[in-house]
Amino acid sequence: MAIINEMNITENILNIFSFIIGILGVILAIIFYYKGKKRKTPVYEISDFNIISDNLEKKVSDISITYKQKLIKTLTVSKVVIWNSGNSTIQNSDIPETNRFRIHSFSNCEIYDFDIISKDDKDCLLELQKIKDGIEIRFNYLEPQSGFIIKVIHSGINSTNLYVAGKIIGEKEIKRIFNLNRGKDKKELTEDKLNRIFILVMGLTGIFVVFGTETGLHWGWNALIFIISIIFVIAALAQIFETKIPKKLKSNFENK
Repeated sequence: MAIINEMNITENILNIFSFIIGILGVILAIIFYYKGKKRKTPVYEISDFNIISDNLEKKVSDISITYKQKLIKTLTVSKVVIWNSGNSTIQNSDIPETNRFRIHSFSNCEIYDFDIISKDDKDCLLELQKIKDGIEIRFNYLEPQSGFIIKVIHSGINSTNLYVAGKIIGEKEIKRIFNLNRGKDKKELTEDKLNRIFILVMGLTGIFVVFGTETGLHWGWNALIFIISIIFVIAALAQIFETKIPKKLKSNFENK
């Protein structure tokens, strides 16, 4: 009898383990299907360093600052990093002539100057051109996980005064990726990784509790625990597979 009970327990554990692996397999299959699908996905991020703010005029009344003979009250240097986060090369012909990539400033912000400070592929023939309401960006091609960094000097206070527009034919508009790990040291990055692992373990534990033990709870509570656990697992995996700035551009982008 004891042997039969042990066999039943072992069988239940194996069933639960198989169920959890099955759920993870489905989630990972969806993620890898999306990542394996041919995508041309341009994204960008902006960092900023405010040099002069309008508070300076309030503190020092008898000082005036000019930039290229223009009187200015605020001055910010922003870095705009643009890269192809997809897995297929973006060709010049993929970009509609009427909606090319460009950096815009909002109406209360003036762009004073701009320059290319980094590009990881010299053969992409990157060119910048001043247009009426911003900076137009042209290149020959952009390979997966390849990109460039543009320095923009403007009258805004921070990076919210700038945005990037443009699209790929058959794809969505270029979108901003907020780099939440910017400026974090190795200790903080390690803590983030441990937090993701903790969230993943919590999610898997919740699934195990629902299907592997007799909770004695109403089926509605079990369903709620299961849903929350699945959300935890998906959230952890989403953070693990989140879009990140390519390493070959990251250091130049984050350095002041």
